[in-house]
Amino acid sequence: MASGKERVRRNGLGVLLGLSLLGSIVVAVWSVCLFTWTLPETDGAYGQAPFADPFVMPVMLMCAAVGWVIAFMASLALLRRARLLPSFSLVTVISCVAVGVAVPFFRFAGVLAAFPVMVLAMVYCRRYFGAVAP
Repeated sequence: MASGKERVRRNGLGVLLGLSLLGSIVVAVWSVCLFTWTLPETDGAYGQAPFADPFVMPVMLMCAAVGWVIAFMASLALLRRARLLPSFSLVTVISCVAVGVAVPFFRFAGVLAAFPVMVLAMVYCRRYFGAVAP
């Protein structure tokens, strides 16, 4: 007999680390592509492929590492007991949409919009994707 509050198994740290890394890399690649596609015609890099410059990938990976740490800490606090596949897919898509809306208008500050949106999406996922209080 299950009571009204069934215990949900905790998600492992390795799974949270891996999914946080994947989500941060997806958002970082999307950000670089948006930066490249929205360059003004007067910019010297206008018309180039997103990763044509050899310095783009290392800088993107450093920024993705910072995003990874933030995403991991937020997921550890908010999604430890939630169903991860729907949660992380929704959080990643919503973060990409936030970057896609903000980058054309605010450039680099638009990427920072992904972090509060990510946390709000995680709060939503905690509530609607099966999180149970310990």
